[in-house]
Amino acid sequence: MNQEIIANIIERHKALKRIDQIRALQKGQSPEKKFILLTDNQEKFILRVAKIGRFHKYQKMFNIIRHFYKQGVKCLKPVVFAKTAGDKYCYTVFEYLEGKSSESILPYLSKNEQLEIGMAAGAELRKLHKLKCPKKHKDWFDKRYPKFLADLKAFKKLNFTFYKEDYVLDYLKAHVNLMKGRPYRFLHYDYGVRNIIIHNNQFNGVIDFNGYKWGDPIHDFYKLPWGSKSCSVPFIIGEVVGYCHGRPSDRFWEMYNLYVMMNLYRRLAWAYLKRPSRLAARLKTIEEIVKEHDLRTNKAPSWFKY
Repeated sequence: MNQEIIANIIERHKALKRIDQIRALQKGQSPEKKFILLTDNQEKFILRVAKIGRFHKYQKMFNIIRHFYKQGVKCLKPVVFAKTAGDKYCYTVFEYLEGKSSESILPYLSKNEQLEIGMAAGAELRKLHKLKCPKKHKDWFDKRYPKFLADLKAFKKLNFTFYKEDYVLDYLKAHVNLMKGRPYRFLHYDYGVRNIIIHNNQFNGVIDFNGYKWGDPIHDFYKLPWGSKSCSVPFIIGEVVGYCHGRPSDRFWEMYNLYVMMNLYRRLAWAYLKRPSRLAARLKTIEEIVKEHDLRTNKAPSWFKY
């Protein structure tokens, strides 16, 4: 990224006048360029710069985060969204959220601390899910089910299988109608330990709204048995409890089990096509997931002890 472009962005905004350090930030998989901006008194900002073709997407994301911040959600504080001179790029500036990814902190905390941070994260996710889709939309079933069928078709072309695949598919066919008439709300879509920030061993907020979508709130839990579980079981127990204000209902587990199983096909196909070196590990994880999830009575998975 041309340093002149960054300098011009900083010059245009009063809030950034005292910036004296710029550090490139390499984390994340999005195509945008990220920078940490520091002032002489150590105030920090996050600058994200993207090509102008992503203008409307980033504008919507900025406005959503601004809405959440005004509603008291612990997230990055929005500062500005604009285009660069010449309209070649668009950019956002947020105040830096103090702390580190919970992925790097949770394993070193006590089980009770992990549980409490999870409960705080779950309560915060519930706030996000209050936001209703502002546009007219299809029924959630009519949106999500065709995507599952496409994932299944793509997976079948790969000509391999996974642990108890027929059992899982029979379960899905018998339960997909549960998606009909479900709520249609904001979904973070990557609400896991990588995007939960901890500061002074306490929950301090959530980051990375780039992949947000709209749909059934319970769909936001389907990644729990993947990265978050391997990092901290007490955390994911706490997230569910904090979200549900206690022990979840049977309907919560019905929907959770459904979404976990639906997404197995896409995650396997992705590994096969994009990261074949991860395929063996992903097949092993799927075997563990199928074994620990109760598809016969549709109750809580075996890791949920509360």
